[in-house]
Amino acid sequence: MIFGLYNGLWNQSAMFLSSLLLWGILAHGGSDFPFTTVVDILSENVEFSTFLRILQRQGCVPILNELQNYTLLAPVNSAFINMGTNESSTPFVLDNFILRNNVLSTSLIDDGITVIDCDVRFPLVLQKSVSSGSTLIKINEATIVDPDLAPSFQSATVHGISDLINDPPLLIDFLQDLEGQTGEFSLFEKFVESLTSDNIITDMEFYNNTILIPSNINFHRYFNQLEINYILDNFSKLDSVTGNIRKAWEKNRLNFFRNLILRGVHGGVHSQPESTENLNNDKISFESNDFGSSISVNDSELSIDSNIVFDRGIIHSFNDIPFLSKATHFNAETYLHGMNSSDFVQELYFRNLQKMLEDESLDVPLTIFVPETSLNEKFGYTKSNLLYHFIENQLWLEEEFLGIKSSTKMFESAFCSSNKRLGGNCQRLRIKKNLNGYIINDKYKILHNKPFEIGKTLIYTISEVLQLPGDFVPSLNPFYHCSKSLELLRKINLLDLPPNQEGYTILLPCFESWSTNGLDLEYLRRNLTAIELMMKNMILEGLIYTDSEDINLNTKNMFDQEISISVRTESSADSEKVFLNLSSVRESIETELNMDVFFNQGVIHPISKSYFPNDLSITLGDLIETTGTTAFIDFLNFFDDFNAVLSNNDSYSLLVPTKNSLRIDGIDKNFTSLHQWLELHVIPGNATSDLLECGNQINTTSGEPLTCRESSPGNYLLKLKNGNDNEVRILKKGCTSFDMNSCVFLIDRPISLQWLSPNKYHLKLPGVAIGIGIVLGAISVLALLFCILVVFVGRNHGTKVGEQPTDTEDNAAARPLLSANNAEPNSLAGSNDYQRRRFESAYSSNSSRKPIDVSTVRTSVNPV
Repeated sequence: MIFGLYNGLWNQSAMFLSSLLLWGILAHGGSDFPFTTVVDILSENVEFSTFLRILQRQGCVPILNELQNYTLLAPVNSAFINMGTNESSTPFVLDNFILRNNVLSTSLIDDGITVIDCDVRFPLVLQKSVSSGSTLIKINEATIVDPDLAPSFQSATVHGISDLINDPPLLIDFLQDLEGQTGEFSLFEKFVESLTSDNIITDMEFYNNTILIPSNINFHRYFNQLEINYILDNFSKLDSVTGNIRKAWEKNRLNFFRNLILRGVHGGVHSQPESTENLNNDKISFESNDFGSSISVNDSELSIDSNIVFDRGIIHSFNDIPFLSKATHFNAETYLHGMNSSDFVQELYFRNLQKMLEDESLDVPLTIFVPETSLNEKFGYTKSNLLYHFIENQLWLEEEFLGIKSSTKMFESAFCSSNKRLGGNCQRLRIKKNLNGYIINDKYKILHNKPFEIGKTLIYTISEVLQLPGDFVPSLNPFYHCSKSLELLRKINLLDLPPNQEGYTILLPCFESWSTNGLDLEYLRRNLTAIELMMKNMILEGLIYTDSEDINLNTKNMFDQEISISVRTESSADSEKVFLNLSSVRESIETELNMDVFFNQGVIHPISKSYFPNDLSITLGDLIETTGTTAFIDFLNFFDDFNAVLSNNDSYSLLVPTKNSLRIDGIDKNFTSLHQWLELHVIPGNATSDLLECGNQINTTSGEPLTCRESSPGNYLLKLKNGNDNEVRILKKGCTSFDMNSCVFLIDRPISLQWLSPNKYHLKLPGVAIGIGIVLGAISVLALLFCILVVFVGRNHGTKVGEQPTDTEDNAAARPLLSANNAEPNSLAGSNDYQRRRFESAYSSNSSRKPIDVSTVRTSVNPV
């Protein structure tokens, strides 16, 4: 209280003394009075008249009179002209021109750059340079033109300056101007703009601090494009994410900015390196060079520009800030944001799968396939579907397929929880390399060969969302042409398989597998029991992939029968084949490595051949009946020497004409050359492969070879090699289930004996008839003479012509000649009509006379 009373008396005394001084100045004319103030200096110098009028108008004179220990920076009149302003419109803030608690003498200013940051509204940068013996001092780019004007009554000094000291720009305005001038700071300018617009930073972050500004070069030196996208939120996704995703993202961005803000104002000349901290509490070594005009931090390159004042502090710009990326945490999640896949990240959080992105906590290698985001599409995911986009391993595609132009490989995804369908096994995906790049599951294109790498995680962008393998039928590629086999499965209701807790392996005939066995397919279509025997033996419990090493295992088929399986791989220059040997199937089943087709209950192996299980029996007779030409079976049964053909003990293949063509060509049991005709239509088993491969010579049981040509893909024509150009077309074919050398080929018409070359034909068939004709002709002449003789003698002996003779040895002797062909059936051997037709057909076609059948000659004369 006493101190307050004393202070009050002192103020009253000061006012009284001031009044006396003012009276003394007026009484003595003012100019010779020894006591002056800052205002006196301004009033005595006409160069400050404009500035003084503004001070008077703003009511600032009392403030200047009351202040002690300060420096006034007084703009001369020309400063207002240079600024293109008038007194009334000039924005004026007195504190811009006052250095409080600092009576600044130019003689005490060091050479170079000095930064004043205490008791000022914003930092002031003093630059002193000596050139040609003259000293030039600038304060925030305003030159001191009238220095060190000191009043006698105040502890202060006045410096006349050439320009006004206006408010420095806001940080964002400064960055925009800087970018406009240089084009080198667009990335940081955009970053700060997004921070301020999102209210992530406040003025307190900048107040009386130093900001280090990185150039675009600096960004690209320490960050890749994904990281830059994330820091700058280049896709404007920060506002669309919520919860922990947004918090983590904002924290990372704020830490990045605070990493560049040093506590306090640092600039200008420093005799020794200065140690300070950034707002993340990291130690920063700050060193000045070239009299404070260049700065380095933590042994960085020198600054591009330094000591730039903004409204809250000072700025230094760099091409190299070594600790630029130190405070920013990058992981798979941040990289996905940088890939514009924030929606994918949100789905992972929504499905509680964010652990897949935390590579530090998992410490396991990972590969992620992320769909390309286009047109802001929103994809829907399930938990299983999301897991299918991950492989719990690092997959370097270029290394995996090194030196391979075209190949396919399989990999296990992270979706491994389907116990009901896959028995706890992981669902796989298949990646194929071709000249156009890499494709997943024959549909999803990988858009770049090199992945983005962060920690132990690799990320590839793909053309669209990976879909989990679906049901059995939709999973099959339509170009595999499996429809015929699917039709068989549909007939026995096996297109939907019951859950078996282990998954299924299906061996499915596709491609051209039924082209060789079209008749077998027709047979199966008509026989549900045969379909079941065929298809249920080709569906196995458990998962067998073609990339498995050579293995032996036991499983069951759909009949719940125990099946033993061995798997082996054979490699060649062209391909790699995998052979599955099933105890229930006669042949080794051939598949192609990595051609596996995945579906939601297991794996399908499309095979290019139909294989028949041991339990299924399809005979030549079954196949002939399937053609509809059942008469062919009768023809074969007609002759004893063809019994072996249908016995299935030996291998034979048959050329069976259509039923209608036999009728048109008049081929039936009464056909006189039926045996020879059949021989042309029966192929020995060892010649079947020549026929299947359409060879140039295909042997028949007749000895007359056939030749084959392919007129167009899949169309095969046969003709006699030693005959004319008549051809027959193979319509369908099929082989027995137990012997691939026993097959039936349905042809559009019979092969005619008349197509043989004339020499061959007359030598083999008519030549015998000519010989017999000659003999019979001679016998006929003798018989005629004999008859005349008999008639003549009969007349003499009274015998009547036409009397029925008894059966003689001559007649008995004639019969073996007519039935000499032992191949004729006994039932017809005694038929006179049949014998006559046989005899006539064997007679030469060149003869002009009709042969006489000696069996019709009757005589009443007993043999001699």
